[in-house]
Amino acid sequence: MPPCDGANYNHLVNFLSEAPTGTVAELWKVTALETAMNLGIQSIWLSTADPGVSWLRLRINSKPKFYRYAPYRLSSS
Repeated sequence: MPPCDGANYNHLVNFLSEAPTGTVAELWKVTALETAMNLGIQSIWLSTADPGVSWLRLRINSKPKFYRYAPYRLSSS
């Protein structure tokens, strides 16, 4: 979902340094809850990469989608 407050959070560093503290805390809270729900069920890959969008996106996948580091990218093959 694109930001609705007009802020430019196109990168995690921008978000962490510019977003309101409560918004940053909420992101990590939701991320932790979603990750915890999937632990032990399957492999979990957390990433902010997505070349198809121009805003920060945090994704939790069962495969290393959009990872560039070869050992990680190849681990799901």
